[in-house]
Amino acid sequence: MGPQARAGDADAVPAQPQPQPQLAISPHLVGAWSAGVIDPRSWGFGSEPAHEYVVRTRASRLRTLRRIIAGLPDAVSLMRPAIWPAEYGDEHSGIRRLESRWAAAWNHRQQLQPQTGASGPSRIRGAPDPSTDAPWMHRSQPRPAPVRDRRPPQPLPAAPAQPAELTPRQRVRAALRSDDTDIASLAEAHPSSPEWAHTWRAATSAALDRPGRVVVWRLLHGKLFVGAFHRHIHRGTPESHLCPHAACQEQLATLSHVMLSCPVSQAAWHWFAATWAAVTQQPAPPLHADLLLADDRRGPWQPAAGLDSLWQRLRLLVITQLWDAYCRARSRPEQPTQPAHIAARVISAARIQMRRDWLLVGSDIRLRAGVLSHWLRGRQPTMTAEAFQSRWCHEEVLCSRPAEVTEPPHMHWTAAHPVPLPR
Repeated sequence: MGPQARAGDADAVPAQPQPQPQLAISPHLVGAWSAGVIDPRSWGFGSEPAHEYVVRTRASRLRTLRRIIAGLPDAVSLMRPAIWPAEYGDEHSGIRRLESRWAAAWNHRQQLQPQTGASGPSRIRGAPDPSTDAPWMHRSQPRPAPVRDRRPPQPLPAAPAQPAELTPRQRVRAALRSDDTDIASLAEAHPSSPEWAHTWRAATSAALDRPGRVVVWRLLHGKLFVGAFHRHIHRGTPESHLCPHAACQEQLATLSHVMLSCPVSQAAWHWFAATWAAVTQQPAPPLHADLLLADDRRGPWQPAAGLDSLWQRLRLLVITQLWDAYCRARSRPEQPTQPAHIAARVISAARIQMRRDWLLVGSDIRLRAGVLSHWLRGRQPTMTAEAFQSRWCHEEVLCSRPAEVTEPPHMHWTAAHPVPLPR
């Protein structure tokens, strides 16, 4: 007879319901598999779920602290982008000064380079001969004294008294360590932001994937691995320092050449300017390095109100696709890159971003991802239909919003509309 009693047995004891095991689920474990198990109101702070409260509070704190750090007098010069000019259109600062410094360092090395004669390469007086020099020929470092002969450690002098008032940097560090700091009071102490602060926000935004953010970040620092930079840091061959595009006729691959003055880049930027004019019904942006690469808006041209997000996204997409075209031309010189290829890739990347943004309108991405919620801290989990409309659906030229959330957005941006691909 089994452990369970028979149905007709009078002495049978009714089966007791087995207690269900209580699942200890962390607030961070929010996914599609746990959406029906956890009630966010049961473990939230007030009427807000815990994960939303933590993410929103931490993001607000870091965003405010970045503004505070950017407003510090001693941090402004360190955080200023290397390609940002002192004035708009200045020919002696920004990216032009960076490239001229690379060229001056290269010319200086060429002058100091030993001349090759009939008897072989000569070397600078006092320099070791690389053919006969070895590490064992140099005088070794003196051995330390034995422990018994060393003097005992002397007490350190008394540290000077700390000032009663903390410096701005010390206040920021204390705010990073503390959770009870009044962020509003710190923000009021340094309410101003530098005029180039929006360039860093655009470089770290969620509009680009990780490779795209790396490209823009290196470009702002002036450390993008173009041919001129490779030559500056003693890498590559003289042939690799030239622009790989056939139309350039072996010109040096500087930052401004690869991103702006190359014939392939020029055609891509002309197509971008014509597309912007067709979408916004406004004058096309000037093809200026300060505006297109550093996003310096101190000039006469400004994007219209409400179109800043669209301007940043399209501009950064063109920059990343130009860099991809340069890398492909270097690795595969037998396959020439045309401006139409770059424009087509920009359209494809923009359409992918439109679809991804529309997915955030219908539902919360954290509840559908099936991963830990703190993995998704860098992107907005939801988006309103009005925000999508203002971002992509200006005059319904590039995209239009569907009637139902479950339907995909209507894409109007193609290779022929609103501007044909460049040739």
